[in-house]
Amino acid sequence: MKKHVSKISIVFILAVTTVFGGCIAVSGTNVPKGYVSSKEYFDKEGFQDYTDYCVYYYENAEAVISDKNFKLITASENGKTGFMEQVKDAASEVIGWMKTLGRENELEITADDITAGDYAYLYRTQNSLVKLYLFDSETNTLHYMASKT
Repeated sequence: MKKHVSKISIVFILAVTTVFGGCIAVSGTNVPKGYVSSKEYFDKEGFQDYTDYCVYYYENAEAVISDKNFKLITASENGKTGFMEQVKDAASEVIGWMKTLGRENELEITADDITAGDYAYLYRTQNSLVKLYLFDSETNTLHYMASKT
């Protein structure tokens, strides 16, 4: 009986660690070090479906520019859909979910604020997961937006 109970305890501890460890690590995964302050807003109701938004303030752009994950946003050429449009679409999607959830007061950015010269790391999957790390080069602010629906 003791062996059975200890196996169940181990499985439970591993499950809890995986679930909560994953939640804690979500925002920090691709956030470059060196920010001086931050605001983090996580979906209180979210478990499998969630919408998170965090803001990280930097003194300068160096940490983000030197990060290989981040790509410079440039203006679209010849009317082709480019990286800027992909980033704006992802931001609009997450911002839309935040508004639906009544959390628009947490937002410090709109899709219209995204301009050439900013940097972004965009991650999308086919199962409705969007993670956007958007660095506003004018304000030295990193906006992390994530949504899984």
